[in-house]
Amino acid sequence: QFNAANSPWNERVTILHTELKTFADQHKTRQFDTIVCNPPFFENSLKAPDMARTQARHTDSLTPAALFFYATKMLSENGKIWLITPADSFNSFLIEAQLNKLALQQIFNIKPLPDKPVKRIVSAFGFNETEPSKTEMVIELSRHIYSEEYIELTKDFYLKF
Repeated sequence: QFNAANSPWNERVTILHTELKTFADQHKTRQFDTIVCNPPFFENSLKAPDMARTQARHTDSLTPAALFFYATKMLSENGKIWLITPADSFNSFLIEAQLNKLALQQIFNIKPLPDKPVKRIVSAFGFNETEPSKTEMVIELSRHIYSEEYIELTKDFYLKF
């Protein structure tokens, strides 16, 4: 809320703390061009003692199926839903998107180091079938030596750069 209030778009940004189903039910006729989500992704794994942390990280509260079900109701015809997920959870999101008639349009693979596997995936799904654009970024070239791409991407909000 602090960041939104202090942004150049503060008159166009509203922060709501609500469940997706409740939001979708309250805004049935509203269509969005962009939905951004850092969804919960842990399935059948050890829960944290902190209930808020568990809810934010485990699919018990928001499954990929529910996420895409509601996204399809809220997206405009050319809209996209953007997700950031761990690489090892990506396929379950991809399958659910396809089951809900959403096509992968963009995929951005993020590697922590050049010799490490992809750790996170930023992806965009929409109604239009296209050949997905693919990008890859390495965060660090070596310990605390950041790639130019990472610096460029984060310099406006990461004080270190």
